[in-house]
Amino acid sequence: MIREHLLAGYVDDAGGRDALALARSIAEVTGARLTVATVHSPERAASAVEARAALGHAAALLEEFPADLVSH
Repeated sequence: MIREHLLAGYVDDAGGRDALALARSIAEVTGARLTVATVHSPERAASAVEARAALGHAAALLEEFPADLVSH
């Protein structure tokens, strides 16, 4: 059951875009707060930059829909 908060993992590919669209739809219907997260390897410095770029793409796909964007 969706309550007040929905967490969606995101990767910048077709599956990630589909998952993000589904998460947005669920959040819209339920009124849940949406958090979109990416996870990157701490052992590869470039992966943090890639994760932030992916979140930028996610934000663009969400347009004006409010969401917290988190990279870990």
